[in-house]
Amino acid sequence: MDPAHHTEPIEVEVFNLHWRRALERIVRAKGLEYREYPNYIEIVTPKEEEAPPLEATLDTKEVNISAVFFEGERRILRELGVNWQAISTGKTKIEASLATVSPGDGQQLSIVASRPLSATLNVLALLKTFEARNWGEIIASPQITVISGQEGRIQVGQDIFVTTRDFAGNVIQQTFPTGIILTVEPKIISQEDVNFIYLKISAERSSAGISAVGTTINRTQAVTYTLLRDGEQTVIGGLYTNDESVVRRGIPILKDLPWWVFGLRFLAGYNQKVITKKELVIFLKAEIVPSIRERLKQALRKPGEQIEKKREEFRKFKEQVPGP
Repeated sequence: MDPAHHTEPIEVEVFNLHWRRALERIVRAKGLEYREYPNYIEIVTPKEEEAPPLEATLDTKEVNISAVFFEGERRILRELGVNWQAISTGKTKIEASLATVSPGDGQQLSIVASRPLSATLNVLALLKTFEARNWGEIIASPQITVISGQEGRIQVGQDIFVTTRDFAGNVIQQTFPTGIILTVEPKIISQEDVNFIYLKISAERSSAGISAVGTTINRTQAVTYTLLRDGEQTVIGGLYTNDESVVRRGIPILKDLPWWVFGLRFLAGYNQKVITKKELVIFLKAEIVPSIRERLKQALRKPGEQIEKKREEFRKFKEQVPGP
């Protein structure tokens, strides 16, 4: 079926070819596409995607997005009682108990509950404390500035190439982005002399693996929409991964002996598989950047302010100096 009624010559040799292979060759040579239905095949002309016009003026505003990617052990975060929901001001709430630390090797804490403790801590300081105690890791802290209404993308990871075949049987390589991928689309809205940000957030954590059928992409994705004031923060959590490691346990020293020392290695120790569940938490802060016109006004205002300041200093100096 050809809705466009093409009448030009084919100009493609199709001798000794199966009809489907001949159709694919003709369609590809003419820059067309085909859609297959149960009872017929439709020849269509692909639509050319027009790039949207760039509408930028002196009053166009931008939004600066600051992100912090933190990965920590889920068990420790739950035991500490960290409340990520109270993060809009850049601080988080800790629900715990007062504790005393017993002497030790600096790696383990012994706590004794006394009375409830509710404290508000700076988020970045808290994350650095977790990192210092090996309870988590700040993976990255990128920043991106996006025009209001446009899309911005941050990727911490790598692209992998998978070899596949197209409809004509040609070998091609497809690119799949993996790692931590954050896509944001902010839009500044003004109502009743108040500016706030309507923010679309898409967070993805993916990794490549090998299975019996080939390369697989393990993907965890979250999409949300939120409203933020200028300078306000939000958090995305719940992106979990399981890390497997093998730990050697048993009698100290004997468990680590070489296998040829009377076989003591196998009698005094064993290998244990440990699965650690980790959570990726993404912290986002949105700030409205002044427009070009506002920045120009501010730049022109500064010289005048400096001159006025110098005049005021000179006037005060003259008042302090006694006259003749």
